[in-house]
Amino acid sequence: MKVLMISFEVAPFSKVGGLADVAGSLPKALAERGVDIRVITPKHRSVLEGNFELERILEPVYVPMPGYMSGCAIERSFIPGTEVPVYFVEHDLYFNRQSIYGTGGGYGDQFERLAFFSRAALAATEGLDWQPDVLHLNDYHTTLAAAYTRLWGLPYGTLFTGHNLGPGYQGAFAWDQIGKAGLDLGDKRVAASLYDGQINLARLGFVYCDLINAVSKGYAREIQTPEFGAGVDDLAQARVEDLKGIVNGIDYDVWSPAADPSLPANFSAENLSGKAKCKAAAQREFGLPVAPDVPLITMVTRLDAQKGLDLLEGVAASLAGVQLAILGTGDPRYEKSFGDLAARHPNIGVKLMFSGQLAKLLYAGGDMFLMPSRYEPCGLGQMIALAYANIPIVRVTGGLADTIKEKGRKPNGFRFEAYEAAEMVAAIERAVAAYHDAERWAELRQNAFASDFSWDASAKQYISLYKQAAARAAGQARP
Repeated sequence: MKVLMISFEVAPFSKVGGLADVAGSLPKALAERGVDIRVITPKHRSVLEGNFELERILEPVYVPMPGYMSGCAIERSFIPGTEVPVYFVEHDLYFNRQSIYGTGGGYGDQFERLAFFSRAALAATEGLDWQPDVLHLNDYHTTLAAAYTRLWGLPYGTLFTGHNLGPGYQGAFAWDQIGKAGLDLGDKRVAASLYDGQINLARLGFVYCDLINAVSKGYAREIQTPEFGAGVDDLAQARVEDLKGIVNGIDYDVWSPAADPSLPANFSAENLSGKAKCKAAAQREFGLPVAPDVPLITMVTRLDAQKGLDLLEGVAASLAGVQLAILGTGDPRYEKSFGDLAARHPNIGVKLMFSGQLAKLLYAGGDMFLMPSRYEPCGLGQMIALAYANIPIVRVTGGLADTIKEKGRKPNGFRFEAYEAAEMVAAIERAVAAYHDAERWAELRQNAFASDFSWDASAKQYISLYKQAAARAAGQARP
């Protein structure tokens, strides 16, 4: 089975969110199971500035755009620690920019950038001595490749993974930009991708792809409702037989408290002594009193309304007997609000930045990891936190509901259902009570270590979908 994964960001080469982590770790698990998996992504400035070994393998690659011929070069590297090739589409005008997506409303030529990338990805396959059976398309940035695959009669199966299908993450553009992609609104499938008077690239994925999956079973159900899937819910319902939920995994070679050299001290399920040193270091780093017996609640998050920050900002100052450390950037309103809270309250520490090293310090040093999300397609933070015996406190939604349980056999966290600050505070209070019960807290930590969210089971499910998509492309089961 030969699969080309198309993703607009791939860790460690480029990263804004969890999409990059998945695109950088799932291929490793697939390769270990015999899949000939390769990844293609833009050559963003972060790739240029990173100390990555790149080899130019194709130049020029001609990329037909509507009304003119463009082009690019293709460079190659490998996902670290693997032999999985990563192909980089080099086009400085489109991709050598300060940020991957732009700020505010994004780059004004974003639609054109996405059309070019999708066309370039397909053009690159023509120049390689390798042709995929399946295109694995990730989020709306790549769905135009599915449309071109069908319109041009290419023999590839297509799988669309929706990592985030919430408002603002569906790729909505003015309908009159459709010509820049070389599509025609007279095509019924293109017309079906319109929503609220705009071209919606997530809908395009639902319309054109052989199969669709969301990144948890819970989220696959939720996007069939107007509340969570507004913009795609009707198509999710219509194609429910082709819609699957596969929970993401994490790479335990990357997220390893026992082996991570960046931590102040290492620790494991057998020897937790190093965790106290990590906690003290985290407290110092975030300007908090070094207090071993005070529960440290941590958050590594995008400062965005989706993440439940409106629940927290009104009650953070009144949380008694705990410390709160937050790492992240995002909405200026939340940056100011939480920055002000940290300035006024000695038990709150905030760093408005992105830092992989500080993120690991908070995962390792925290006692509890808070994710009060309004919605969460899968969530990687709670899985990573478990790997570091940092007990999650989550709202029951999407992948958080699939991965964290408070009752029953081997509970590994705390949950609340209603999107209300009082419900969140009650869950925090239950966690704090457990923290002060030494026997119960020790059991929770061991349950956290025992929670297995490796890519093994998920990779097997993806392979099954690839086989089905390839069969459909061969005309055996075309929808």
